[in-house]
This record gives sequence, structure tokens and C-alpha cells, in this order.
Amino acid sequence: MTKGRFYPYSLIVCTIIILLSSESISVYGQNEVKPKTNLYWIHAGLGRSSLGSLGGSAGLGFQLNNLIFSLRGTANTEDIGVFSRSDEFFDVGLLVGVGTRNQKVHASFSVGIARVTGSRFMETTEGGFLGSDGKNVAIDPTIGFPLELQLFHKAYRSSAIGLNFYWNINHEESFGGLTVNIMFGKLR
Repeated sequence: MTKGRFYPYSLIVCTIIILLSSESISVYGQNEVKPKTNLYWIHAGLGRSSLGSLGGSAGLGFQLNNLIFSLRGTANTEDIGVFSRSDEFFDVGLLVGVGTRNQKVHASFSVGIARVTGSRFMETTEGGFLGSDGKNVAIDPTIGFPLELQLFHKAYRSSAIGLNFYWNINHEESFGGLTVNIMFGKLR
């Protein structure tokens, strides 16, 4: 009978068997993925309307990963004041878009569908107080297609300040504006 010979690869095989049967070494195939949290907020602000005077916007937003769902409203006027004789337009819309999830800056773009209402000032030829007379005539509600761009700096976990650019394309009168808005909610 011949004695068994020890081959160098036998040492490697024994080492692998010992390491695999040992509980002291753990091997993970994947890193644990932390689920992204959903963000939500309200925002409101005032600024300039494309009609020539005051514009305002307000809304609610919900962000799931990079997808944003929002309900927003705007108010726009040509002139503001006690004796103003101007057109006014309002919209309330549902929008969907995409946004960033950066820790300090939020940027988003959304589009949707909206209900547009308002009134037009109709002058009459009769002389009245301050030279001319007229009245505001309500427009028939119509469908509009709103667009919105937001750029916010997140100051804290629950508040931000930034710019909100909005536009509404409709057959009565397309309008838009730029407002400085404050945002509150779960932002990070």
C-alpha cells in the first residue's frame, strides 16, 4: 500500500470547505435598500400676472419618487384697485409632472387639465362716474391646459421659499404669471 500524497490543491480545497462551513464570515449578495419616502406640501404666493397686474397661485402637491401630482389654483387680473375696470381670470387644475428629490433644491415641471373661469370688463358708451361706465360680464367656464414650473430652496425639513411659474392655455384668454411662493409640508 502506498502512502497518500498531499497535493497543493488539497490545501486550497480544505480551506474553502472550512470557510464555507464557518459562521464567522457572512456574505451578502445585495445591499439593503432604504425605501424612498413620499413628500407632500402646500404652497401659496403672489407675484405678477401676464395680464399686467397681480397674480397669485396656491396648491397642494404630492411626490412619489420623481412623479408629482398636484392640485393648483391661480388668480390673475389686469388691474387692481377700488375702481378697477379690468378682466379677471381664474383656474383650478389637476397636474402631473416630474421633480427632483435633492436635499436642498426642488425643481419640477407639471402639465394637466383645468377649469377656467373669470370675467371681462365691458365698457358702455354712456358717460358715467370718471368718464366711462361698464360692467364685468362673467365668461362661460372653459377647459384649459395648465403648465407649471417650480424652483424652491428648502430652508428646513418642512419649509421652503421659491419661484412658481404658471401658464394656462385656453380658447378664452391664455394667461400666466410668476409668483414668489412659500412651501410647507414634508419636504425631505
